[in-house]
Amino acid sequence: MLRTGLMGSRTTLLAVLCLGPALLVDHAQAIDLTRASRWAGSATCTITVTDPLGYRDQQIQTWTIPFAAVATQQGAMFVYPYQWSDNGTGRTAAGSVTWITNGHSSGGITFGTPGSTVVMQLVSSATRDPAGLIVTDSTTFPPRATYGTAYEWQFTPPAITALAGTTDIQAPAHAVPISGSIGWQRPGDATSSAMCSWHFYYGSSLPPPLVVTPHPKVHP
Repeated sequence: MLRTGLMGSRTTLLAVLCLGPALLVDHAQAIDLTRASRWAGSATCTITVTDPLGYRDQQIQTWTIPFAAVATQQGAMFVYPYQWSDNGTGRTAAGSVTWITNGHSSGGITFGTPGSTVVMQLVSSATRDPAGLIVTDSTTFPPRATYGTAYEWQFTPPAITALAGTTDIQAPAHAVPISGSIGWQRPGDATSSAMCSWHFYYGSSLPPPLVVTPHPKVHP
């Protein structure tokens, strides 16, 4: 198991695969790192925003590198296309305004071999879907529906770093810190939380399912 620490600074190259303070690498073996177009997998975060008066916005954001996605080389790095989706629901404290989130867009993730490590990072700035929200205002009659913008969450932790030769990078769902503002019409006193998991795999076949080891039961 390999662990990485958190960085405090926020940079333009935002990490997408590094959604928590620890990286779990369960399998490692020798691979040909020049065949970088064989990485595939996804990361998922469930983000919940609430306030004491009843405001709630919950989103499930997912970043997916399709199997056999073709990477382009930029210097020592390889850039993979990824697909971003954002799904969820929300409501204001009074419940008079509700929304459904269904956003989609795309971007790029780098895979490289700086030194003796494998690093994966977002290379595109945070994306958005201008019509990713359907907002319904029930204070009017009849209720009025309009479109809003769904925003990709920008991460602040460091990129995933693994030893050269790693072929399976995964982490089960765990809490990660959130900085910045997220949530449509978010009140000033709202708080945010996120649970994230990821699984990326190098090979010539589809990634195996994420294996979660259950915690042993503790008996009094």
